[in-house]
Amino acid sequence: MCQDFPKKKQRLYPYCVMNFVLTKVIILCSLLLVSQRAVAEPETMYYVKNPTAVEEVLSGKRTVANAAWWGFDKSDSTDALQGAIDSGASKVIVPYMDKPWIVRPIKLVSNQEIVFYPGVIVEAISNKVKPNSFVIYHSDWNTEENEHKRGDALFSAICKKNITLRGYRATFRMQKKEYMAENNTSEFRHVINLRSCSNITIKGLTLKDSGGDGIFIGRYYQYPGVKNYCENILIKDVFCDNNLRCGIGVISADGLIIEYCVLVNTIGTWPQAGIAFEPDWKVERLKNIVVRKSTISNNRSLGLFVSLHNLESESVDVDMVFDNICVTDSLGKIATAYAGIKVRDTGDDKRPGGLLKFKNITIEDMGYGIRIEKSKNSCSVSFENCVWKNITRESPIIIQARKYLDLSDIVKFPGGVEFINCQVFDNENRPAIKASGEIQRDKEGLYEIRGDLYVQNPNRLEDLYDWNGATLHNVDVMVRYGLSDSVGGTYVSDPNVWNDIKF
Repeated sequence: MCQDFPKKKQRLYPYCVMNFVLTKVIILCSLLLVSQRAVAEPETMYYVKNPTAVEEVLSGKRTVANAAWWGFDKSDSTDALQGAIDSGASKVIVPYMDKPWIVRPIKLVSNQEIVFYPGVIVEAISNKVKPNSFVIYHSDWNTEENEHKRGDALFSAICKKNITLRGYRATFRMQKKEYMAENNTSEFRHVINLRSCSNITIKGLTLKDSGGDGIFIGRYYQYPGVKNYCENILIKDVFCDNNLRCGIGVISADGLIIEYCVLVNTIGTWPQAGIAFEPDWKVERLKNIVVRKSTISNNRSLGLFVSLHNLESESVDVDMVFDNICVTDSLGKIATAYAGIKVRDTGDDKRPGGLLKFKNITIEDMGYGIRIEKSKNSCSVSFENCVWKNITRESPIIIQARKYLDLSDIVKFPGGVEFINCQVFDNENRPAIKASGEIQRDKEGLYEIRGDLYVQNPNRLEDLYDWNGATLHNVDVMVRYGLSDSVGGTYVSDPNVWNDIKF
């Protein structure tokens, strides 16, 4: 830029050139040193045992730890990974070693970020190699003395806070086939187990082949004064595949965001869902929960499951929003999945208030579309701009009152549902929405079903609804032929998101 100087200052030109040349020389030398260090460090710093670096981490001279410094062992790297986590480092790097990091159960600590590099596989060690590494105990889970005996998870955080697990194109996997072959239950061996934790972020990971859930979010029973829920949890860009119980299981949470996730191929034990929300006790909660822009596909029983029957009227109000979600089963011509969405609060009508909102949801190629088994006196349920396509077993929308003489599943005052600009596509001669169960016999009736539902069905010969002879109380939902404004696509997660790797 020296040529732009005014003429009266051109006497400075030689000095400017000299400074420019010196600057270039300094930059080139610096780049050479950096490149030499970059060549040396992967061998000396990132992939081999380094006691000196370990001491610097333990003494506080380093705030970033590399798990390989503790000594990678292709047969069992538990001590290396756990050692790095326990080191006090604010950030732990888990590098790609060309072999899986085979580990026994790992315990997470507070105030730490762990970054798993692309290609990293963290794998649960086989019980055949080290017996009882991942175990299930037959006992009463809900007692303080047995809480610690729940099934071992690959990664667990108990009453911890401020943790980030980040691993775009990294995988955590367990030994699902091995667990299923044992003669006991396997539904508690989760990939990631969070209990009474706060401020947790999980990004970019693939979680698969568990003996339970990909991610479990609940409370810890053992200590008095511990929160009855997990708080402020973010799950983003996560791929849950072939887990035994759920892709994600939520027992108790206040402040949970699940976004841009894919939850597929859950099979093994009920509820076999993409995501299940199942409080166990009235002191637990489902509050400030948002699930959005995700794909839920090919799960054996359910896409989304919300079970409120263990909450009571004094429980915290439900506050949940599901937005832009595709629920589908594309494994074959005949859908195997039980239902796209199931909402359940069977029992008496003493349930919490609040709102359960489904917005911009597409349910396609499922056995049932939605099954609503709830009282008008519990939280309201709203469906807005939702679409049902190719539902194979029964009417796309089922309002369940009672399951045929099963006294444990009574629903008192069934209803409390709203449909806003929703669309059903169907080719079977059947109603788009139907009341099911012994409504007529019990004379309970249906209550407070409102809104508008549009139907495209060239083969329906009778009414588009069937209330099964129920007495109607404030049932004014409009079910009509036509197209709603909701017809359009629902968001389907883009798998290319896992190419966006940021360290």
